[in-house]
Amino acid sequence: MGSFYEIDALLRGALQADETSASALQEFEAQLVQKLDSLHQLDVELGADSTYMDSLLGQRRALLDGVTSIDSLARLSLNPLLESRSLAIENAWYVNHTIQADSIYELNERDFNNLFIESITVGLDSMPENKLLALWNLANQCPLAGGDAVFKARSLYSLIDPLISYDDGQLCNPGHQPLRRASDKTPLGFSLYPNPAKGIVVAQFSRSLAYPSTLALYDAQGQMRLQKPIPAGEQSAFLDTSGLPAGLYYCVLKGVDTTQKAERLVIIR
Repeated sequence: MGSFYEIDALLRGALQADETSASALQEFEAQLVQKLDSLHQLDVELGADSTYMDSLLGQRRALLDGVTSIDSLARLSLNPLLESRSLAIENAWYVNHTIQADSIYELNERDFNNLFIESITVGLDSMPENKLLALWNLANQCPLAGGDAVFKARSLYSLIDPLISYDDGQLCNPGHQPLRRASDKTPLGFSLYPNPAKGIVVAQFSRSLAYPSTLALYDAQGQMRLQKPIPAGEQSAFLDTSGLPAGLYYCVLKGVDTTQKAERLVIIR
């Protein structure tokens, strides 16, 4: 997953200011705090004694002008940082969407990057409910099956609910091994629709199956919930998900002429 390291570097750069810019912004903040403290003291004096009101009001106007000037200079200093940050985020988004994700690890990594980028651009408080639910579902996967993205999702979700905890002993099936992509086979593509789904789901393959294969559906904890054998020559298959609870699932196609390629499926009720 070399490209994911590139995305991590871009996002780290977007969230960190260089030392010179950070020092300048800290200086602006110190000046602003000093002006505001002086402004507060003047307001106290104006409320206590009106003898020198004209003089105090003049000082107050001068302080307000100083506050406005500092704010303008700080914004000018901040603009290049914001432009650089915006460019880095756009590049990270582009790289993330050009990655071919085939394994559960990669799908999770790509999904987390999308959610993290949105949390940066709109803020966690403004993210839509379906995105927060996707983050929660990712955080509640077994990390042995879901990879590092599970821990990243948990870290981000803790900003929403600092008291949340995860029972990996229950989330993880000790006998289950993570689904891995075999590097010596060419993946057979397929898509799922409708997605999200409520009942029957169609798996459409990119070509007819050359050999008998198996379509399996795993929940977010890595437990197999459905399995269907598919004869050679078929180019589609059906899964009945009406008996499964709502949540995030992974559909995996396994066979002689394909790797264990995974596609996300969301079931709603």
